[in-house]
Amino acid sequence: MLYQISFEKNTVCQCRLIDAPSAETARAYFEENEPTATLYGVSEHNGMIKPGMPVDRVPDGWKPADGAEAEKGDSVEKIRETIENKPTRSAWERGVKVYALELLESLEEGIGGEYIDPEDLESPALLKKALLNGAADWAQYSWGGCSLCYDCQIAERLCTPSELKRKRGGDLQPNSRETWLDVQARALYQAARWIINAARA
Repeated sequence: MLYQISFEKNTVCQCRLIDAPSAETARAYFEENEPTATLYGVSEHNGMIKPGMPVDRVPDGWKPADGAEAEKGDSVEKIRETIENKPTRSAWERGVKVYALELLESLEEGIGGEYIDPEDLESPALLKKALLNGAADWAQYSWGGCSLCYDCQIAERLCTPSELKRKRGGDLQPNSRETWLDVQARALYQAARWIINAARA
């Protein structure tokens, strides 16, 4: 399975593909090999591989340096299971699901790094604050480079094939009122609502 890694290194937002058996393995492999990079998200890559885009392959039998995957909190796992099992009936909803899973990845990292209290998951307001990761709102989160940075990536994630063709792969703006980063902010807002609702269930 190919996974797209979105990250920042040397103040440059970048993407890389990793061939790995799971998203967690792809994340752990990337973090071990790029310790100075800031990881923004890991998502399944179902599109075409663009010329020049790096692809790494996790060696068979590879394990993280500490010999085990990081333990996940039960609460985060419960939310993740709810999100993963949520039916999606459109390209938009499938894209929102990917954003939600990426936000959960960041939440996990915050809990593991002990700068997010697991008890924050019990409060919708505190959970929203934790998901925003310092941003004032989802527009700032999107425009600040905390998620996908390139129009083509956002369009590919949220559009149907026909919409993507009509927008020339993201070269054209989504509509007369928004940029692709604005559209991404709406998707992130919805993804956060999914997470908050799942945490309250």
